[in-house]
Amino acid sequence: SNATASQLVDRLMVAMRAGDAAGQTRWAELAVRRFAKNIEVLDLAASVAYDGGDFETAISHLETIYKTAPQRLGTLGRLSAAVNRFRGAAESDSDKMERYRTVVDGLIARAATDDIPARFVVAVAMYYDARFDDAITALDALRQAAKHEARIYIYLAMSHHWLGHADKAKELSKIAIEVDPNDPDVYYCRSKIMRTDDPLLAIADLKRYLERIQAPGALAFADKVSRVKADLAALDRGETPPDWDRPTAPSAWLSPGGMPRLDRTVPIIICVLMVFGIIYLRRRRKTPDETS
Repeated sequence: SNATASQLVDRLMVAMRAGDAAGQTRWAELAVRRFAKNIEVLDLAASVAYDGGDFETAISHLETIYKTAPQRLGTLGRLSAAVNRFRGAAESDSDKMERYRTVVDGLIARAATDDIPARFVVAVAMYYDARFDDAITALDALRQAAKHEARIYIYLAMSHHWLGHADKAKELSKIAIEVDPNDPDVYYCRSKIMRTDDPLLAIADLKRYLERIQAPGALAFADKVSRVKADLAALDRGETPPDWDRPTAPSAWLSPGGMPRLDRTVPIIICVLMVFGIIYLRRRRKTPDETS
């Protein structure tokens, strides 16, 4: 009960290395209760929550980390990953969907302010909606405030890549690696952009991605890891892998399971009002005989 934060972190790390899910949860919860403002505690607790499917808690911890230590590398990327996974889990669970909607409503509301994490998540949502020009505008606006965050440059690079801006995409992918060489996705990003011009570099980058994404504490997407391994095998055979991760509109990244999207519901509302207006005007023009 008198354990220090570092001692609790050590115990949590032992449980993580042993794959002891129950132990991880127990030590993470105890550590957060005792040291709610300790960044290392919150960082590991976010990983435990993410791995256990408690994305709401992971998002909360990551937002707190960013607001407490905005210069800490990788926080925004992990936050967007947690939101993405929360969406996927919510699609088949009505209770989770309600909680997801609450989280998303909060993010969208805060994005209208100077809340950097919320603005970043909404910019990433634009990317996954294939609104690449909008994503570039939103991400460029964050570069000064979050220039230490590699994911800003990753999503900028990929947006330019899908728009066919090859030189700009290469430049931004290089910056992403310089900003945070420990982020697995900086290498995945460059591998996508360079796989035609320099397949050997693309192969080396995919190996770097796999090495880092499978390290303890990394927020890994099992399905993405599997596809990356398939991409690596294809490149080793001299083949160009398919663009399985190219965003297509709409992704419903921030509006799953029938959650209304503003840009679609507004035209529908206008049409409904026009129909009712026509009906109203027709009734007003009825003759006296019709209304008697």
